[in-house]
Order: sequence, then C-alpha cells, then structure tokens
Amino acid sequence: MRPSSARSRPRAPKDLLCGVPYKALPFAAALSVAASVPMLLSRYDTKRVEGAYRASQTVLIVEDLVTSGASVLETVGPLRAEGLVVADAVVVIDREQGGRENLAANGVALHSLMTLTEMLAVLVRHGRVGEEKVAEVRRFLDANRKVAVPGLPAGPPKPSGTARRKSFAERAGLASNPMGRKLFEVMEAKQSNLCVAADVGTAKELLELADKVFLLLIFFFTCDAFLVFANSGLICSPHLCRLVQRFVC
Repeated sequence: MRPSSARSRPRAPKDLLCGVPYKALPFAAALSVAASVPMLLSRYDTKRVEGAYRASQTVLIVEDLVTSGASVLETVGPLRAEGLVVADAVVVIDREQGGRENLAANGVALHSLMTLTEMLAVLVRHGRVGEEKVAEVRRFLDANRKVAVPGLPAGPPKPSGTARRKSFAERAGLASNPMGRKLFEVMEAKQSNLCVAADVGTAKELLELADKVFLLLIFFFTCDAFLVFANSGLICSPHLCRLVQRFVC
C-alpha cells in the first residue's frame, strides 16, 4: 500500500526516535535498532524525558494508533520543554477522527501507514469482514469525525461564569455513540469514573483485583488480557462470565 501525498514520509532525517508510552514502545524500539537511531522515552506520568539527547536535536514520534492525537501531544510536551524539536509523527493506523488536524494545529505533521478506511477496504477484499460491518464502522466514523483533545479549545470560548459541569446522566443523554452512552449510564449508576490498568501475569490475579474494586469500577484494562486468560484456560469460562455480570449494572 503506497502512502498518498498527505501521508508522505517525514521531511528530513531525525536525530532521535520516541515511542508513545506504552503500546508504541516495541515499534519504536524495533525501528531504533533497525535504523541505528537512538531512542528516548517521554514519560507522561513524571513529565520527564529519559535517554541521551541535546537541545535542538530533532525527534520523530512513533505511535501505533491515532484517534484524537492526545497521547502524541502528551509525549511531545516534555520533549519540547527540553529544547528538542518535534515536527513529525509516524503511526500505523490513523482512525480519521481528528487526530491529524489536532496534531497539525500543534505543529506536528502526521504520517500514517494506513487509514481505518483503507484497512477496511483490505479486509473486505480478502473476505474478512462483510459489507454490513463496514457500513457500521463507516456510520461510527461519520458520527465521530472530530474527537477533541482535552485542554484544546474545540470552538469559541464560552463566557466566564456560565459553564456548569454536566452530570453523568446528562452526558449519557447527549452521547450519540451507543457504547459511550452505556459507559455514562454505568458511571451514573455507580457514581464513579474509576478506570483500572492491571499489570498482572495470571487470570487469577486479574479476577482477584477486579473483585476488590468492581463496585466502583467502570473500565478494566490490561495489555495482556487475552494471553492472561488463554494461558489460564479461562477464555469464555464461567469465571469470566460471572465477572462481567458483576460489572454490568
């Protein structure tokens, strides 16, 4: 698949690479080794940059998936604060939901290997998805073409003193996406917005952790969930089904 002119290669060789924590780090590490270009780590938790660098060096951001571009911008901030120059980011998949525009507004050109539309076309051509699923995805994209980055103005500023934080129930009523609406409804029922990232190695540990926090839990995330449950033989098991049932209000 050849990139279009809008997704051309970064304009000049870069001095350094920086993967967006944490899922893009393997991509950045592999590229660093293959191209013999040093790699940095921009930690979003401490806002610190780790690695060997000098001010004014150029950095290429590496990401796996871009939706709004928020994660890329969180990575770019600490780098620029150290005097590094960041003008380009490469990504495997551009979901076409405003990330390219949000990044451009902050001086970062996005270069994608493929867009979600192109990926769908490949899957259809090889018989992996049907037209019904394609139409569903396209409807979702059409309804969510502009995902705003928190902290960036999405339109003209509102007069001061008139803004009021909407409740979860109000936000559920405004949500056009069914999954987003369901999340807000669960948040309203539990009066919580707790999200948990689980760094565990077994399904037993995952289930024990979930059992402790499920009353307030809205979203449970682990990078290795499939492997954890596959290795423990718990995929589609009664244990997992009971856990899911406890989460759903």
